Amino acid sequence: MWEPPWPPIQISDCEWVVVRDDPRRPAALIRRIDTDPPHFRVVTWAERSEDRRLVGRFTSLAAADRSLKFRVPEGAGPGPFQGYPKWVPLHPWHLITQVDRYRG
Repeated sequence: MWEPPWPPIQISDCEWVVVRDDPRRPAALIRRIDTDPPHFRVVTWAERSEDRRLVGRFTSLAAADRSLKFRVPEGAGPGPFQGYPKWVPLHPWHLITQVDRYRG
């Protein structure tokens, strides 16, 4: 099973900060809600509380952490398909005609 590369950072007895793409800026906050049964609420990071968005509620801290994915950076990856390279034979046999093969 996929595991994030580093654990959430505990900032209080019931809150964790999750870092993903930018090591200087949190990606989300996780808070343990003591209900029956207890769950972990995940919200996106924003400086102002009203700008945060709910990601979901989870039954474990690990599940809450795994819910936050990494953003693929712009320009990452191989790019659009450029086609196959031109075929170049490894030997000159393709130049020999059918008649030349039997002449010896």
